[in-house]
Amino acid sequence: MINAQFFQDKAEKIYNILSDAIVNVPYYREHLDITLPPVEEFTYEYFSNHIPILQKDQLKSDSTRFISDLYKKEELFIDVTSGTEGKPLNCYKSAKERILCSNALWNRRRSWLKDLTPKDRFARFYTFRNDHRDTLVMNQVLYRGNDLHIPLNDMSDDKLTEYWHEILKFKPRWIHGPSTAIYNIARHVKRNQFERHTFELIELNGEYVQEHHMQLIKEVLGEHVAIHYGSREFWAMAFSCTDGKLHILDNNLFIEQVYNDEYQAHELLVTTLTNSAWPLIRYRIGDFGEIKWSGHATCNGKGAYVLELKSGRKADYFSLEGGITINAILFSGIIRGLSLKDERYHVNQYQIVKHSENRLSLKLCIKECNKSYADALIQRCDHEIRKIIPGSIRIDYEIVDTIIPDGRTGKCKDFVDASNAGGGS
Repeated sequence: MINAQFFQDKAEKIYNILSDAIVNVPYYREHLDITLPPVEEFTYEYFSNHIPILQKDQLKSDSTRFISDLYKKEELFIDVTSGTEGKPLNCYKSAKERILCSNALWNRRRSWLKDLTPKDRFARFYTFRNDHRDTLVMNQVLYRGNDLHIPLNDMSDDKLTEYWHEILKFKPRWIHGPSTAIYNIARHVKRNQFERHTFELIELNGEYVQEHHMQLIKEVLGEHVAIHYGSREFWAMAFSCTDGKLHILDNNLFIEQVYNDEYQAHELLVTTLTNSAWPLIRYRIGDFGEIKWSGHATCNGKGAYVLELKSGRKADYFSLEGGITINAILFSGIIRGLSLKDERYHVNQYQIVKHSENRLSLKLCIKECNKSYADALIQRCDHEIRKIIPGSIRIDYEIVDTIIPDGRTGKCKDFVDASNAGGGS
């Protein structure tokens, strides 16, 4: 079985991260009342039977309880993610872990483009900026040294034209970003017969890549397209080789496939091998796929194990009157940005609902101790949102205790299209 084979290859690293967590991490110290066997007797059967699956809700309830006692919280770097259910999550990494993750990712990029360096001109996307005291949303292309930063929130036709003209002026060597955003640009360029620019490397990340997106991107923007599968919790988890196989970064991670009867598919559980500061063990990442042996004889990529994703996150886009096309990640960016700036503005969960082309509602769940700041939170949210969505669009704000899950799936979506016309990408 592939799980046992993969585990055996990484058993010592898994043993070390787990034994350290049981002693030094409050969550595991409280929940894992076990004595590990000697490492030579540490098998996948033992691991899967004695170590429970870590659910996202367990992590989101208090992610600081996963910080090791050997590290100070204030010395760790924080990434914030909200996933697709509108529940922000703080993710922690030490300086050492960030370097390890970054080096692993750059090694994979150079398998596509050997002389690629951080000094090369490249284009990327952003949802908010945290380097300005009073501003999060900046609906404009920004230049930061060798980087071209393209806003991800507004994908209206006039903005896509602006983004492409800036790309033509800047002439970046490579680009990375969500597949739907890069696809929308490629489609806009082809439809309007704009002057072309060929990227030497296109790196798709943050979303499940659909085949028709991949084909159009290759046709319009450049044939060298890599898929980077990752998350805020772990950063890069797998990277495709030039043969198209998605190789797991198995020096950093152990990934299991576990069959889910409800979905009739294998879901993925991820265990860090390196992040001792904030170790996640058997973490249900929320994606579905299967792990295969790479077969080095027919593949030029690094990493003994490859991942075949079956599903994953897809961006939500919706239209508003006036020809505006909005990426729903706008609201995630604002919620994440405000929580980083001020703990009083921390949101436990949110949901944006489109009722019509000129009416939205935003539901916000906040801590009881922060409810006295609810009006200030709403004002700040509206201030940022109105940089993208004009005042002619009605937005109703509601502070709620809970957000009701979808009756069919049992999950809470961060964006719901309740209008007659659904959104698309």
